[in-house]
Amino acid sequence: MKIQVESVETREEYLQFVKMPWRLYQGDSFWVPPLIQDVIDRLDPAKNPFWKTAERQCWMAYADKQAVGRICAIAYKPEDKPIDPLIGRFGFFECINDPAVASLLFSTAADWLGTKGFKMMSGPFNPSPTDEIGIMVEGFDVRPVVLTGHNPPYYADLFTANGFTKANESVARRYIRPDGITFAQAFPEKLERVAEIAAKRKDIVLRQLKRGDWENEIKIATEITNKALGPLPGFIPLRFEEFLQFANSFKLFLHPPMAVIAEVAGQPVGYAVALPDVYEALQKANGKLDLIGSIRFFFVLQRLQRVSFKILMILPEYQGRGIEALLIREVARSIWERGYREVDMSLAGEENIKSNRFTENLGFKIYLRYRVYEKSI
Repeated sequence: MKIQVESVETREEYLQFVKMPWRLYQGDSFWVPPLIQDVIDRLDPAKNPFWKTAERQCWMAYADKQAVGRICAIAYKPEDKPIDPLIGRFGFFECINDPAVASLLFSTAADWLGTKGFKMMSGPFNPSPTDEIGIMVEGFDVRPVVLTGHNPPYYADLFTANGFTKANESVARRYIRPDGITFAQAFPEKLERVAEIAAKRKDIVLRQLKRGDWENEIKIATEITNKALGPLPGFIPLRFEEFLQFANSFKLFLHPPMAVIAEVAGQPVGYAVALPDVYEALQKANGKLDLIGSIRFFFVLQRLQRVSFKILMILPEYQGRGIEALLIREVARSIWERGYREVDMSLAGEENIKSNRFTENLGFKIYLRYRVYEKSI
């Protein structure tokens, strides 16, 4: 089989690049087709602020005129962020189960990154850390949750066969709601005691995120996120424009009682957000929100059974004061009242020991695992 790798340049070629996975995942009931226009916009420098500090080159692999793989190399060199200047990135990787095809895709991306001065490559990132990251290495028998990906089990073998090693892993945990119990019975007693103690402090106030003041609220969330995650090794601070685009992607589906900000003496110090798992509805749309796709999407949207407790951020100086417990209780109560049967918490990096231990103590069990790989080039 003769394999050819061709660069993606024109709008039509980018459309083929975006649509390539449909053939690969045909018959896979756990794959969630992304919105075609959303992926096109993510790759468009005119629409995605991520590309203000990065450039990319994408390729498609062909065999007998059939698309058999794709990859995108990403040169990410922001001037205002502490990032290893020797590590390039790649993303949007898809491939048939053929090490030769994967090898040609990886080497093509590596060669391009090498011309940009990089000595290592790491990924996948699609394209930024607020998008899907890594490949799935555990949980192939379940539909992925919102803002996570799905891929065939053989992907890990393609990476290791081409000299990649694990850079880091992230996990998703879930809780299945038991039948016949109340929220008070389900909520952990220890966490309830901590929340009650914190609730007696008159300077702590919880409020819902204000849709009418969206951009200012997202600025607050960006600042809290950067300060909360700043101590973690390898964390790259988020730019407001990037986080705003990320937030805009779920604004339509956000239920205000599940997006809560904590204030101390009038100053925001933390926030928590849970999102309906719209992937169940998105799967029915099959990549398009045209008339038929929209009808299918919104029909399922009203009947979702899974929610993802996606974000919990507290300023470092306010951690351990019970504010976490207050936010979790407030959002969890809203989740319970809306009748969701399954609660996801994702994604947590393995380096975030405190978060992982906390979630595990709440009774959440790992059901999805994602791995970022790296190699020298």
